[in-house]
Amino acid sequence: MNALAALFRTRLFLMCTLLPTALAILYFGLIASDVYVSESTFIVHNQEQQGRSPFDAILHGAGLPATDETSAVVQAFMTSRDALQVLDNELHIGAAFASHSVDIFSRFARVPWHSASEYLLLYYRDKVNVTTDSSSSIIALSTRAFSAADAYAMDRRLLELTEARVNQLNENARLDLVHFAAAEVADAQAQDDAATAVLARYRAEASVMDPEKQSALGLELVSRLEDQLLATRAAIAQLEKLAGDNPQLPVLRRQAVLLQQTIEVKTVDVAGGRSNSLSTKAQAYERLSVQKAVAGTILSGAIAALESARNDSRRKLVYLERIAQPSKPDVAMEPNRLRSVVATFLLGLVLWGVASLIVAAVKEHRH
Repeated sequence: MNALAALFRTRLFLMCTLLPTALAILYFGLIASDVYVSESTFIVHNQEQQGRSPFDAILHGAGLPATDETSAVVQAFMTSRDALQVLDNELHIGAAFASHSVDIFSRFARVPWHSASEYLLLYYRDKVNVTTDSSSSIIALSTRAFSAADAYAMDRRLLELTEARVNQLNENARLDLVHFAAAEVADAQAQDDAATAVLARYRAEASVMDPEKQSALGLELVSRLEDQLLATRAAIAQLEKLAGDNPQLPVLRRQAVLLQQTIEVKTVDVAGGRSNSLSTKAQAYERLSVQKAVAGTILSGAIAALESARNDSRRKLVYLERIAQPSKPDVAMEPNRLRSVVATFLLGLVLWGVASLIVAAVKEHRH
């Protein structure tokens, strides 16, 4: 029985430890393809967030990242279908990943039904790693490929595509902020032009520029005429008292009558009830003037809002600044062959130990 138990333990050790280790040595020593890693780092600046709030400072002090939507967008784009499509069209990474020079366990589409674009996207996301340092907001990009040239080209092109996408986000944000304000200015300008045209047309039709100013001038003229009329009547009264047959009296009386008639006409023109009097014209003119003033105020506010939107678009400017350029790998960093073999051996030992304990417990339970 002891011999059989020893033989069983030996076979168990062979199956759980030695055989997996031998397979690991075979795979990592002779079959596994070299994987090259290109790395780069960059940071996304947002001018609007240059001055952090106290809450953001507390979050950073506690090791928690403040919310940065732009950084999240950048990370999402780098692993997106759009980025993959550009890389595949330009660098043909799908064909490189599926090359027969890559070992069967690492290559893409090792079975025919896994060659669809959805599987390529999953495979691509496993080869592109984007991480953000929560304390410094520095984003690290690493790309993996089965040749140094492919890894470097993927990293470099991804950075270029991301910079272009950030610029596009800036342009979209600027257009979104300015477009509505510009449309409001155009509408306000149209209203102001319409109010100006209506007022100008009324001035031409009513033969009036400013009824209030013209009324003031008319009243001033009436006042001067009344002064002349009083002076004329005073002269008439004095002549009638001193020299009733003075030949100037008829002339002065006719002058007084003309002055009185002129005063009555001018008074009616300024404040009379006729439809063409200045007082009547002033009502319509005042209404049109108010409309013009309101349209001008709206236009001024719209122009101020447009300028504010332009300033906001400048403050919201986002740009990507490279810290470390994509590296050109000269040696394969993965897989770590020795470590993988040792890990397989240690895992096999653990598995053999657990299996031995289970077998011993089963035998003891039977007895």
